[in-house]
Amino acid sequence: MKVRALNLGFKAADGKHHTLKLNNVSTNLDESKLREAMNKLVELNMFQDKFGTKLYAEAVSAKYVDTETQTVFTVED
Repeated sequence: MKVRALNLGFKAADGKHHTLKLNNVSTNLDESKLREAMNKLVELNMFQDKFGTKLYAEAVSAKYVDTETQTVFTVED
C-alpha cells in the first residue's frame, strides 16, 4: 500500500527545526498555496513548547513524501 504525506518544515524561535506531517492531503498544492498556508500557521502562534518557545516561527520547506508498505506476514487472530 502506498501512502502520500505532506511534510511541512518550520524553524522554531530557538533555531531548531520541526516538521508537521499531514496525511490524506491534496496532492496538487503548489508552492504559493503551501507558503500561504504555512505563513498563516506561523502568524497564529499556537504551537509552543513547555517553555513558551514558538515552534513554528518560520516556514522553511514543504515536501510530499511517498511511503510504500510491504507486508511480509501477518498473524491472524
